[in-house]
Amino acid sequence: EDFQIGDILLSIQKYQAAIDFNRRNYEKLSLNMTDYPELKVLCFATVRNYATSYFKAFMAFSSQNSDVGNVPPYHYLEEAERLIRDQLRKNDDNFMFHVQNT
Repeated sequence: EDFQIGDILLSIQKYQAAIDFNRRNYEKLSLNMTDYPELKVLCFATVRNYATSYFKAFMAFSSQNSDVGNVPPYHYLEEAERLIRDQLRKNDDNFMFHVQNT
């Protein structure tokens, strides 16, 4: 259900709300993973949704601001890359699985 809510927010172009919502899911999952290791399966999907929200926000803001001359929010792109990179480093045993699903 949480994954669908994040996707809905992105589809209606509520990018900051999607980022905040996906960040909350990521933080909630990170806190609970120590107590419930079986949640590790959901971790990559959560990180992927969180990174996707940054990427889609970057793409939307870049296309809007390029006409006005404003600089695109490159920090969104950097954060999305960092999230995926960190997740892959934590789970390098499942690297090929994650690469095929991104």
